[in-house]
Parts: sequence; C-alpha cells; structure tokens
Amino acid sequence: MKVRMLTAMAGDVSYAHGEIVTVEDRVGEAWIKAEIAEPATTAAAAEKSAKDLRARVAELEASLADAEADRDALRIQVAALAEQNAALTGSAASGAGSV
Repeated sequence: MKVRMLTAMAGDVSYAHGEIVTVEDRVGEAWIKAEIAEPATTAAAAEKSAKDLRARVAELEASLADAEADRDALRIQVAALAEQNAALTGSAASGAGSV
C-alpha cells in the first residue's frame, strides 16, 4: 500500500513529512487510522482533482466578474441618487428662505 506521510518518522528507516512510501497494507491502514499517514493519491486522481479545481476557479472568476459589474452599477446609482438628493435638498433650503 502506498501512503503519504503526514509526520516525519525516524528509526531503522526514516520517512519525511509528505514523502510517499510503500508499506504493508496492515501498517498503512494503522498509520492512516493513527493520522500518521494518508492514502497516497494516484496520478489520475491528482489530475482529476486538479481539473476539478481549475473548473471551480473558472466558475469563481465568472462570479467575481458578475459581482464587480453589479458593484459598479450600484455605485453609478448611488452617485445619481446623491445628486438628486443634493438638488432636492438645495431646492428645499432655498425655498424655505423665501417664505
């Protein structure tokens, strides 16, 4: 069984953190249970995972672009409303003085 080490181990044989090693199934399963190691991913599984992540990144980039467009539209609306408010507030203030 191939496992990826989550911790370093030293003894008769030494393993580094992140190293992929081949051990007997019973040893690998015990290490996985003890959270010393995790099952090693195969190249195909790693490529599928990378492909899935690239697709998710593309989705998030599209969502971000939509959100930025919405933000820009809202900023324009806020500026227009601020101008209208200033015009109405200025008209009311000048009208109150002429009574």
